[in-house]
Amino acid sequence: MLSDSSWLRSLTISRRRIVLLLLAGGLIFVFSIYLEWSGYTNLTSLPWPTLSPSPADLSPSDSLSDIFFPGGLPEEDHSWMAENDRTIASLFRCVEQGNCRNQTKVVILAGGPFRGVLRGDNGGEAIWANSTIIALQRLGYSFLYSSSRERTSHLYSMFRNLVIAIFADVPDVKACFHDHDCVRVERNLRGIPAWKLFSFHFWSSADNPLGRKWTLSPELVSDIIHVEAVTDHSLDAVERYCILGVSHSMPLADQSPDSYNTYLGYSIEPQCAHQTHIPFDVRPAQAFVYSKHVQNFNGSKYAWAPDFFDEASAAAGVEFIAGVHGTDLPEFFPSNITNVGFMAQADFYSVVANSRVVIGVGRPVTHVLSRFSVSHFGSTKSGHRSPTPYEALCFGVPFINPILNWDRKNPTDRTRWDSQHDTLKYLDPPHVYNVFKDDKEGFINAVVQATSTPIESFVLPDMRISAIEARLGGILETDWKAEAAELLADRKASRVGETFWL
Repeated sequence: MLSDSSWLRSLTISRRRIVLLLLAGGLIFVFSIYLEWSGYTNLTSLPWPTLSPSPADLSPSDSLSDIFFPGGLPEEDHSWMAENDRTIASLFRCVEQGNCRNQTKVVILAGGPFRGVLRGDNGGEAIWANSTIIALQRLGYSFLYSSSRERTSHLYSMFRNLVIAIFADVPDVKACFHDHDCVRVERNLRGIPAWKLFSFHFWSSADNPLGRKWTLSPELVSDIIHVEAVTDHSLDAVERYCILGVSHSMPLADQSPDSYNTYLGYSIEPQCAHQTHIPFDVRPAQAFVYSKHVQNFNGSKYAWAPDFFDEASAAAGVEFIAGVHGTDLPEFFPSNITNVGFMAQADFYSVVANSRVVIGVGRPVTHVLSRFSVSHFGSTKSGHRSPTPYEALCFGVPFINPILNWDRKNPTDRTRWDSQHDTLKYLDPPHVYNVFKDDKEGFINAVVQATSTPIESFVLPDMRISAIEARLGGILETDWKAEAAELLADRKASRVGETFWL
């Protein structure tokens, strides 16, 4: 039995509940009247928020390119993100219109030099990357930039069925290959297949987990075929040798198939086109001595004694200039060379184009891997590829190429020449003057002849943009999965080399 006080407390609580229920009912009644007055007859007609456009916002004619990229992008925005937006919009548009060529084949450009092109970089790596970009554009492939390994993975995950290749820096290729969240493995089938990862590598070494075939190179890594093909050094013969070297870029029978990097190459034509041609007779009497580092004017690789420039200047009536870093130059720097300092690319091109000859001093060295390199020096040579001599020839300026080592018993055998620029040692005057190190008479004669003999613009055949297009197209249309399957089988059979998931 409840006591009198307990009964009164329960009655009070019940009354409070009744009041609350009445208030709630009244609110619902008032709200329903408001809905009726507003034209709503049930709660399902309320306008709930949505993440997708309503039918009123879209029309049957709207396209994905217009929905995702309305109004386009500012023309002055050339960031890698803006370029990616343009590429994706163009890809959507060609699919919608049914007029794609190679646009549904996507190449991811993950290497730093590609982003450097957008920033206006002008080093050798950027020149190579720029040639690759131009060739991709002319061939009609879609290409997307990436700024990190993580972004590369995201881009591949989005477009993986369309991605045919990824050109990346060596560290990123190696890191992805060993990262099971990046590379395709059994537990990560959305990952990037190892055979789609290509090292965009400026040097001659093999730097890809899958070997040389997946290492892209700016120049041929061997001149064996070249030197066996060249006996006549006329300009026409050298053009034939270049074409021969490109069309027969496979190893000889006594070499491993994996002894060659994949030759992509680069063109200096785009950069050359930015510089106005300077007629020979209006150029000042100047000769450009090319090296941006002062230490290259000293040491065993330095080709000319200081007095060479004094006597050549008197004989040819020219002034020698250079563009070396810094103003406080050491005593060994030749006093007859005027240093105009390190220059921006446009200024550098103008100085070279206004010169009558470009003179090498021994470094930077441009080498290719050759049988003579191994037998004579005991190791392969991996040198920096300086484009300056190529650019000079394109501007119509000849080049003096120092020969640093040679066969003393047979000094005319060019296969045994170790020159500053090995690719150009097969050219002769009036384009290239090959002069032996410490040969004062040869140096003076070369300066006199070069500064008094005009030449036309000249680009080696395999450095024309059309040649880059042909090689790049061949690379991208190769069945790399089949190549990788063969490599994987060899590695499993020999138990040599890392295995990977196809």
